[in-house]
Amino acid sequence: MNLNNVLKRIGLDQKERKTYLALLTLGEGTVKEVAHEAGLKRTHVYNILEDLAKKNLISKSPDAKRITYFAEHPKRLLKEISKTSDAIKSVLPDLVSLYGLHEAKPRVRLLEGTRGIEQAYDEALTYDKIDMCASLKNVKHKFDKSIDLVSKKPKKDKNTHIRDLLTYDTVGLQYAKKETRKNHEIRLLPKEFDFPIDCFMYGSTVTLFSLREFEFALIIENKDIKAALGTFFELAWRQGVVPRSK
Repeated sequence: MNLNNVLKRIGLDQKERKTYLALLTLGEGTVKEVAHEAGLKRTHVYNILEDLAKKNLISKSPDAKRITYFAEHPKRLLKEISKTSDAIKSVLPDLVSLYGLHEAKPRVRLLEGTRGIEQAYDEALTYDKIDMCASLKNVKHKFDKSIDLVSKKPKKDKNTHIRDLLTYDTVGLQYAKKETRKNHEIRLLPKEFDFPIDCFMYGSTVTLFSLREFEFALIIENKDIKAALGTFFELAWRQGVVPRSK
């Protein structure tokens, strides 16, 4: 990840990033010098420098006749991020309580296209316990990267437990024989059944994936809906065939 993107992720807008990097390059400078280096208007840069000073990323000399700004050591960025992280942790229980007020009402999101599906995969894989129903013949090729992420998670994190219920086809059989870890259980549906839409269940969330003509991921956050579909998953899981390793 390049420097500009990192600064963007910590909350600096485009002009703030240009100004901050310009001042780092100069070491120190007046508003006029920083504006020239950043390629921005002087009137804008003055306000931006004041904002960066409030964020403790830069400082200015006390000389009132000729105000000079200089960048703080880049390690200051880590300190500021750490402060923000600690502040969020301190209020997280309150935020969770507020979020829980609306748990009875389903929260629904639709993510479209390849990027949307990959984002939904990434969100699901932040959880330790995941139940999946999938037809890998639909996922294969275009979303090989996503399949690899599912496969690698149990290897990297022993606390992860994935149950994979797959359609009984060549792709599913090959995948099942390859994945033999105890924390990644795989079963195959009876041959007469298929999944036109894949389904992931984790936490209080159900995510439905359509990988056909119109690609999308439908994310539903509601503990009752998840519990109901989880019951159907358990019934199907008990009917699933445990693949032979050889």
